Amino acid sequence: MKNIVVIDTNVLLSDPNVLFLYSDAEVIIPQVVLAELDKVKMVRTDREVRFRGREVSRILFELSKHGALTEGVELDNNSVIRVAQTESQDLPKNLSPRNADDRIIGCAILEKQGHPDTHVLLLTNDLNMLLKAQTYGIEVARHENEFKQSLFAKLMQRLGQRRLALWWIIIPIALAGMLVSLWLFVPSPIPP
Repeated sequence: MKNIVVIDTNVLLSDPNVLFLYSDAEVIIPQVVLAELDKVKMVRTDREVRFRGREVSRILFELSKHGALTEGVELDNNSVIRVAQTESQDLPKNLSPRNADDRIIGCAILEKQGHPDTHVLLLTNDLNMLLKAQTYGIEVARHENEFKQSLFAKLMQRLGQRRLALWWIIIPIALAGMLVSLWLFVPSPIPP
């Protein structure tokens, strides 16, 4: 049997291509993750995160053309992507059906119970979810996005586009002012 990887929303939002990274695995997206993705693309103010949310939805839509996602769609790398529906009555008693993280952890637990001889991994960047899943005996890992942002992209994120636009106006003016000051006030090396 293939390895099973259950993916949390925050991992998909940090790197939509994570869906294709695991060859020879069954990559599972809990139903609640789709609901969270839908909410993110409507509510979040961070444009990049909204874009990645829509990108995941586009990828899943394209995959759904090749079969039902609830049944699993096979990829070229011998992996399968499947959307898992977890019913609230199937969750362990200590997990709340109203809490999205609990439902994702519950999905991993149910996969482990249904496939006891298969390696099940929950992939999340949420430290609290990671710790909670470990208490249920679920193996967890963080997904570090290997994409390194340029300095400009980091500035864009930190300052926001409007503020950054102002910086691109202020910095050249400040530099020009410093050059003029140096030209006027630095003594010339040539004697008169």
